[in-house]
Parts: sequence; C-alpha cells; structure tokens
Amino acid sequence: NGKVNIAHIGIGNRGEQIINDFDKTGLVNVVALCDVDMGAPHTQKIMNKFPKAKRFQDFRQLLDKAGKEFDAVTVATP
Repeated sequence: NGKVNIAHIGIGNRGEQIINDFDKTGLVNVVALCDVDMGAPHTQKIMNKFPKAKRFQDFRQLLDKAGKEFDAVTVATP
C-alpha cells in the first residue's frame, strides 16, 4: 500500500507530538505502541486514536512479539 508500518516507543507527552506528526503525513500505519505507563491519560489518548495497534509495556516484548510487523520505530523516552 506504499505506507510504512511503524511502532512507537514512548507514547506520552513528546511521544504524542511525534506520533501525531507522523500521522499527519498519511504515510504510516501505526501497528504497535509501547509505554511503561499505559494507564496514564496521555497514553490512553494515543491508544484510543489507534485502537488496532498492538500494545506493550516493555520494548523488549514489542521487539520479540511484533518486530516483524513494522518497518520503522520511533523512540521518545526521557
């Protein structure tokens, strides 16, 4: 389909801005989201925006379980 399948690690605060910037291009499919605090309001907002994306709290599990499903990854962690 010409779109890049992408995973995002760190989806709150700055991560949210990065995710939204990529989404605005229309060139990516968000296939996985990862954050240590999946219950925070700012992470819930992103998860609700991409309900089909797989969710992980540990980046190692994301890489092990979904690593073959994406072409690129963003990392926005402190």
